[in-house]
Amino acid sequence: MVKGIGWGIGKGLESRECARMAVQKALDCLGTTRPALAIALVSQDLDVQQALSGLTSMLGTTPLWGFSTAAPFSSEGEHSHTVLVGLVAGSDLKAQVNFYPEYARDSKTAGRQLSQSLQTAGEIGGVLFSADGVNGNFLPAASAFTMAGYPVAGCLVSGGYHLEMPRMIAGSQADAGALAAAILGGDFRLGIGVGHGWKPTGLRFQISRARDVWVQSLNGLAAAEAYSQVFGYSPREWSHPPLSTLVRLYPLGFQASPGSEELVLRSPLHVEVDGSFRMNAPVPEGESATLLAGDPHICLAEVGKTVQRAVAALGTARPLMALVFVDLAWRMLFAGRSKELIMALHTELGDIPMLGCYTVGQIARFHSTMLPQQLNQHLMVVLLGEEYH
Repeated sequence: MVKGIGWGIGKGLESRECARMAVQKALDCLGTTRPALAIALVSQDLDVQQALSGLTSMLGTTPLWGFSTAAPFSSEGEHSHTVLVGLVAGSDLKAQVNFYPEYARDSKTAGRQLSQSLQTAGEIGGVLFSADGVNGNFLPAASAFTMAGYPVAGCLVSGGYHLEMPRMIAGSQADAGALAAAILGGDFRLGIGVGHGWKPTGLRFQISRARDVWVQSLNGLAAAEAYSQVFGYSPREWSHPPLSTLVRLYPLGFQASPGSEELVLRSPLHVEVDGSFRMNAPVPEGESATLLAGDPHICLAEVGKTVQRAVAALGTARPLMALVFVDLAWRMLFAGRSKELIMALHTELGDIPMLGCYTVGQIARFHSTMLPQQLNQHLMVVLLGEEYH
């Protein structure tokens, strides 16, 4: 185990006891050292409020950040009825957590509140955040990060294939439709790497009609009908399970800028009954898009590259813990072979503890002068590090 890290897994049917068990195991790893930050992932099949009660009863005033999610994973594999806890300790590691419950109902207000928190936080080494991946608009929150000089990493969370409402956690608060942030200071550093294994098929669509986060027609046809002509199955079958959620396997790619070969991927959350695609980011009407498909072999090859990018971005800081945000499409692509993906991550990370989950969006700011970008379909590895002196 990496020095300065506490790690614990609590499994069972009693949510509060699972949380207490996980924290106790993590505290035992640290001995008498006081943690500067606690990170918790609560599996969706537990009662999050009860789990939070167990977490806070053990952690006291330690800043706590996390969320509930379907199938959280560690190097041991995917977990159910489980709370995963990671504790980070260091002599000059500082963290504060903030909770914005209005995110889904009023994203602009949440963005303004986040901006105020960042402006008064002092020197920032990085920011972690999680937000509802189905409801709310990330763009106003992104505009809060106008101060240059620190990386930003986060995820848009869902409850799994059926998009149940996840709960964000910050301090003693947990709720659906919220945004939770951990503002890191002192010697905390973040290193971010991203990658994906989706490649263009050669097929293109014109976005004939789009409204906000709905793609209504492609090439003049209802979106489901356009996919029906490419893949088979009837438009009605695309509008109902399982195809209505498996549609995420086939995202649309847009040119990042005129003349650029880089693509911005946008993935459907599901197909509506009327045949339109529900996204979680606006898609520009009138644009041309490339259809992409995933390749498990390319995805596995990207794991090592993504970890290497995160290590390089961390610079001279010592890696303490890895947060791994994997797009839900990867779980669909690997189906019953998710152990291969988790083993590849474990092999690349070595003895760095890993907390992982499946998400419907990944958020990253790689360069100090740019706003955070919303990604779909990516693997994101976030290394929490401690700067040497």
